[in-house]
Formats: sequence, structure tokens, C-alpha cells
Amino acid sequence: AAALGVDWNLVVAADADTSGPDWQNLRQLVERAKPLIADRLLSPDATALLLYPDILVRYQLKPLLADLQQRIGTSRGPQGIWLLAPGSHTVLIDRQPVGVPGQQAVVPDAWLANLHRATRAALTGA
Repeated sequence: AAALGVDWNLVVAADADTSGPDWQNLRQLVERAKPLIADRLLSPDATALLLYPDILVRYQLKPLLADLQQRIGTSRGPQGIWLLAPGSHTVLIDRQPVGVPGQQAVVPDAWLANLHRATRAALTGA
């Protein structure tokens, strides 16, 4: 947005009202940014962390996620991708499952609460 001289407040307002007159302009802005987004995510020198995957659906970029998944570990893709999603069930984007079971990991609540360290500290007196 800044590179095109578009005021960020206008972007936020357009995003908040998908029926408003600026929504189509925002969609065009996203389309113009899509190659840059893809280049950054497909960098073979990095592992990407994706947050808020629903934004891919909102801006019709969901095919990019499938492309990323297919290119992981290839010379044309990233070393890996982490898609952080809440919940302990199958990750859904636009009501469709993402990834395959062997590519998913659930982070237990106990780990998030740091109980593994609390227990060790209680046992060792540290």
C-alpha cells in the first residue's frame, strides 16, 4: 500500500466493509501484491510461519497455500512451513482440511502452560 501511495487507514476501512466501494480497489491491491507475497513465502532459504490463514481465503489466495505445500523441500520452495492454528482438531480453511495428518502436530495445553518445566523444578528443587 505504501509503495503505491495508498493511505493505510483507507486499506483498513476497505477491509472492514466488503460491500463498500473501496473493497474492489483493495482486492486489486492484493492482486498486485500477490507475486511479492508468493516470492517471500517461497524463498528456499527460509522456513515460513503463517498466522491467520483465513486471510488467504478472504483475499482469494488459498491456492497459494497448496502451492507452498507442494514446494516444501524443493529447490523452488521453502525449507518448511509452519501454519499456526488454534484448536486441537483438523485445521480447516474455508471449511476444507489443510495438510495431511503426518504433517500436523498438536501442542498440548500442559506444554503451553510450561508444566514440563514446573514439574522438573519441583523435583530438583530448582
